Amino acid sequence: MVKTRVFLVDDHEVLLAGLKYIINSQPDMEVVGVATNGHDAVNAVAALLPDILLLDISLPVVSGLHIINTLKERGHKTKIIILTMYDDEGYLKEALRRGAAGFILKQSSQNEVINAIRNVVNGITHIDPVLAGNLICNFWQKSGDGPAHLELTKREIDVLRLLALGYSNKEIADELVVSVKTIQSHRANIKAKLNLRSRAQLVRYAKDRKII
Repeated sequence: MVKTRVFLVDDHEVLLAGLKYIINSQPDMEVVGVATNGHDAVNAVAALLPDILLLDISLPVVSGLHIINTLKERGHKTKIIILTMYDDEGYLKEALRRGAAGFILKQSSQNEVINAIRNVVNGITHIDPVLAGNLICNFWQKSGDGPAHLELTKREIDVLRLLALGYSNKEIADELVVSVKTIQSHRANIKAKLNLRSRAQLVRYAKDRKII
């Protein structure tokens, strides 16, 4: 079997070790090298010609986005997947504009990383499901082809109201007589449905909708 050759670039050695173990555990993949800074990464890709470059954005010496430019300018055929902690649409759009073939978040599951590699090798652009969902919601909001927001359940509205009033997860759990874990789950669902990230955004939404 011809294995997909993967090169890893990240300045956190513990993460590199974990990724290397996960990828080398796959029957159809192998890690052919690692680098902790952008300069070494560019030189290594030129020498090893891997199939996939799994690349962080924030790196010493040279940024991940600059590395994409450099490799594309030099005509390298290595396909690039951004692996980052930044769940920001701006980074996603810029990485794709420069020629990245995939974009996944570091908090994603091991399976997500492996699926991304397999998809990109097969010519499929892979975007982390969290970011893909946000893009779809934003498209609906701007185009008017879908709902501005998804309906919340009665319990989610209760949780949102208390969050907006400044209650902690523990205080909300006590108020509604449920577990803290349940409140955390509701909170995540509310943010996902409304495409909101911060508590300040939740407060603003609650005020605008007269929830508080």
